[in-house]
Amino acid sequence: MKSNPVAVVPGADRLSDQQMQAFARWTNLSETTFLLLPTRWAASRCRAARR
Repeated sequence: MKSNPVAVVPGADRLSDQQMQAFARWTNLSETTFLLLPTRWAASRCRAARR
Protein backbone atom coordinates (compact mmCIF):
# COMPACT_ATOMS: atom_id res chain seq x y z
CA MET A 1 0.00 0.00 0.00
CA LYS A 2 1.35 3.38 -1.00
CA SER A 3 -0.07 6.80 -0.26
CA ASN A 4 0.76 10.47 -0.64
CA PRO A 5 2.14 12.44 2.32
CA VAL A 6 -0.04 15.25 3.60
CA ALA A 7 0.70 18.23 5.85
CA VAL A 8 -1.83 18.91 8.63
CA VAL A 9 -1.90 22.38 10.20
CA PRO A 10 -3.89 22.65 13.44
CA GLY A 11 -5.20 26.03 14.62
CA ALA A 12 -5.24 27.56 11.14
CA ASP A 13 -8.09 30.00 11.89
CA ARG A 14 -5.70 32.93 12.12
CA LEU A 15 -4.16 32.30 8.70
CA SER A 16 -5.32 34.27 5.68
CA ASP A 17 -6.00 32.58 2.35
CA GLN A 18 -2.66 33.91 1.09
CA GLN A 19 -0.80 32.52 4.10
CA MET A 20 -2.44 29.12 3.65
CA GLN A 21 -1.46 29.07 -0.02
CA ALA A 22 2.11 30.10 0.79
CA PHE A 23 2.39 27.40 3.46
CA ALA A 24 1.01 24.76 1.10
CA ARG A 25 3.60 25.74 -1.54
CA TRP A 26 6.37 25.73 1.09
CA THR A 27 5.60 22.16 2.19
CA ASN A 28 5.96 21.01 -1.43
CA LEU A 29 3.54 18.14 -0.71
CA SER A 30 0.61 17.15 -2.90
CA GLU A 31 -1.92 18.14 -0.20
CA THR A 32 -2.07 20.36 2.87
CA THR A 33 -4.99 20.35 5.31
CA PHE A 34 -5.75 23.27 7.60
CA LEU A 35 -7.81 22.46 10.71
CA LEU A 36 -10.22 25.18 11.82
CA LEU A 37 -12.16 25.68 15.03
CA PRO A 38 -15.71 24.34 15.12
CA THR A 39 -18.63 26.72 14.73
CA ARG A 40 -22.19 26.76 15.98
CA TRP A 41 -23.25 24.86 12.85
CA ALA A 42 -20.24 22.60 12.30
CA ALA A 43 -18.63 20.25 14.83
CA SER A 44 -15.39 20.30 12.86
CA ARG A 45 -14.02 22.23 9.91
CA CYS A 46 -11.02 22.00 7.62
CA ARG A 47 -9.72 23.47 4.39
CA ALA A 48 -7.55 21.57 1.95
CA ALA A 49 -5.06 22.96 -0.53
CA ARG A 50 -3.50 21.05 -3.39
CA ARG A 51 -0.35 21.90 -5.21
